[in-house]
Amino acid sequence: MQETSGNQPATAAETPGPGSRPLLIYDGDCGFCFYWASYWQKLTGDRVDYRPYQEVEAHYPEIPQAEFQRAVQYIAPDGTRASAAEVLRGVEETQRRSVAALKAMVELLIEKGVFSRDEYLARVKR
Repeated sequence: MQETSGNQPATAAETPGPGSRPLLIYDGDCGFCFYWASYWQKLTGDRVDYRPYQEVEAHYPEIPQAEFQRAVQYIAPDGTRASAAEVLRGVEETQRRSVAALKAMVELLIEKGVFSRDEYLARVKR
């Protein structure tokens, strides 16, 4: 994939609503794109929405069809748009924040005595 011009703001029509999830838009006719979008979706679960551009391009008139066909597009909840290699960085950051939140929650539960670290590790290993 070629990296496009970089982070660009999305218009109001493109911006996901407050509190909504980031959106990764890929070419649904591209087997390679579909494979990687499916792979990333397994990693991120429901923290990122994944849609082929063929389903959503009408909602994003500021993004030329050629851009959708050339590289995946990532639209953050704040409306920032990235494409190509920048997308992977966005997906990785979303995953990193989720893992950090989970770790903090586990530490709090251990601190409050809900379970010990050993009990937690024994459950995770199952």
